[in-house]
Amino acid sequence: MKLKFIYLLIVSTSILVGSAAYFSVIGFSALFAGSFISVVILISGLELAKLVVTSFLYKYWGDVSTILKSYMLVAIAALMIITSAGIYGFLSSAYMVTSNKMSLIDGSISIYEKRKEVIQEYVERMKNNIKDKNRRGESLMLLRTSQESRLDTLYKRNMIKSAKRTEQIIKDADNEITFIGSKNDSLSKMIQVALDSSGKIDMKILELNSSNVKGDIGPLKYIATLTGKSIDNVVNFFILLLVFISDPLAVAMVIAVNKVLLEQNRDVNILQYNWLYKWRQDRGDETLRLDYNLSKDSIIFDIGNIELIWVERMYEKYKCTIYIFEPVKSLYIKLCEKFKDDKKIKIYNLEPDIEGEDNIVVLLNSLNIEKVDLIKINMQGAEYKLLSYLLNNDECEYVKNYQIQFSSLENNYLTKYDEVKKKFLERGYVQTYCYPFVWENFKKN
Repeated sequence: MKLKFIYLLIVSTSILVGSAAYFSVIGFSALFAGSFISVVILISGLELAKLVVTSFLYKYWGDVSTILKSYMLVAIAALMIITSAGIYGFLSSAYMVTSNKMSLIDGSISIYEKRKEVIQEYVERMKNNIKDKNRRGESLMLLRTSQESRLDTLYKRNMIKSAKRTEQIIKDADNEITFIGSKNDSLSKMIQVALDSSGKIDMKILELNSSNVKGDIGPLKYIATLTGKSIDNVVNFFILLLVFISDPLAVAMVIAVNKVLLEQNRDVNILQYNWLYKWRQDRGDETLRLDYNLSKDSIIFDIGNIELIWVERMYEKYKCTIYIFEPVKSLYIKLCEKFKDDKKIKIYNLEPDIEGEDNIVVLLNSLNIEKVDLIKINMQGAEYKLLSYLLNNDECEYVKNYQIQFSSLENNYLTKYDEVKKKFLERGYVQTYCYPFVWENFKKN
């Protein structure tokens, strides 16, 4: 669980540091667009230097002079300000793009709303015109009715001229009523066209208000309304908040990563010390490393850091055949001289290359060896790669015992250590003794 947390801390720190650096670099490169590449290189270098100097100070605080520490602290603070300025420039520039789009949208909405007001005024005028004409039509209808009732009386009294004038008045009233009706129909059609245009404008305004830009700043606009501040002030507040948090937090998390890694290494060193102490108490070099079910017909491979005392003890105890692989030419010559009279101790001037022709599998086949009773491996970190290769091939089961000293100097050694042990168990091996990072033995059931 602790290892998973360390990985999570490293990943989250990397993301935050990378994001802050990216925003800073892009912000300054936009400000100095005339020398884009040069600015990117400069700011990237400063960002990396800030993280390295922070880690250096944390690890070697007690070993650094006061003057150098003071300068480095000032440099880190200055670089944090530079990074923050770059981030502010990047975010404010990004907001300006959004703000400009918003201004265009608001301007378009304003134009459409003014058009709508003009149309509404036009419709009101047309409606009032129709009302006036309707009132005129009603007056003419009353006039025509009264004249029609008067017309009969005039004819009865034989007032022909007056009756003719009355008929003309009635006819003129009819013509004007017909004209008013026709005019009102035309005005109604014009009103409908205007209302259709107003409806289209409403749809256009709705589309503009529903745009992605409006949706993106919707929460900020809501906050601006609640606080009574302008949206520009609200955005500026959040940008400053991000600036003041992001880079200082990134530096703090870099320190946290260094602290966790140092504590982990300290824990592993303490663990190794404890196991080494127990190993010495159990006299492992005199007992466990020498006690195997071997005979004069057994075969031992000694790979890596050659221990002459162990080789001599194993040979003296079992009189078995021992293959020694020594990559250093000078040491190889000395070994050959030392064991020149011992025919069962065979010296090879090579280190098994698991990716080339001189690997263990090829060597086993070339020597016609079908079984190795014991392989002793001490390769200062290279054992992880070698064992991973062997355990992924069936030939690994030629070996009855693996006596291994795992190294803690390799990168990600804990993960590699767990993977190798898991593969041994999957292959049917059991541990006959285990002193982590001191000596361990895996035996085939």
